[in-house]
Amino acid sequence: MNSFNHYAYGAVGEWMYRTMAGVSALEPGYSRILIAPVAGAGIDEVDYRFDSSYGTIGSSWSTDAAGTMTLNVVVPRTRPPRSGSRPVAVGGSGGWNPRA
Repeated sequence: MNSFNHYAYGAVGEWMYRTMAGVSALEPGYSRILIAPVAGAGIDEVDYRFDSSYGTIGSSWSTDAAGTMTLNVVVPRTRPPRSGSRPVAVGGSGGWNPRA
């Protein structure tokens, strides 16, 4: 019998949501989060959702032929998320263009 609780399976899953989806907990329980996905060769879209105790957290992105990434996030309505020093959304879902 194969155990799906083995460390190797968890390590791959953790890499997928922290790197591909770019979702990391900055404080315990995901009360503060960082969303910073990393696109890789051969991966041109990701769609990730996680139900935290604060609400749904989501990161979905795709890249076009020119390599431009379009990122959509879903964040709980607890506090305004920030990008650097400016708020990017109040909560809920929507897109964000870092060049805007």
